[in-house]
Amino acid sequence: MRKILARLGCPPKFLTILRQLHEGQQGQVKHNGSLSGSFPISNGVKQGCVLAPTLFSIFFSIMLREAKEDLSDGIYIRFRTDGSLFNLRRLLARTKTIKELMTELLFADDCALLSNTEEALQHIVNHFSDAAKNFGLIISLKET
Repeated sequence: MRKILARLGCPPKFLTILRQLHEGQQGQVKHNGSLSGSFPISNGVKQGCVLAPTLFSIFFSIMLREAKEDLSDGIYIRFRTDGSLFNLRRLLARTKTIKELMTELLFADDCALLSNTEEALQHIVNHFSDAAKNFGLIISLKET
């Protein structure tokens, strides 16, 4: 995470603060009212930390950027930005419309990958899986 933030131009002082905030974390598990012994936490952000969602969003967006490199698969969506959102006939026009490739839909830490064919979707999933591994993330097959 710190390497990514440094590459994005985060000030060294902020990176030092982040490192100090997460260095030496300890955790305990509470089960049936009793606490386990403490154990070191060596990855992730502090649970409940107000920075955690922002840090995750930055990390995930950089991972997605790598996953989407050289991809032409996905779903193309055509839209207008001239304020005529609900005039569907105007979307058929070839002028003043924008065509954009959509490869994913995101919500919190969930990502839905998009494609028109099964083969293209498999290609996108392979790119996504490779990028996730490169960034140390694990795709939950149980939740997929």
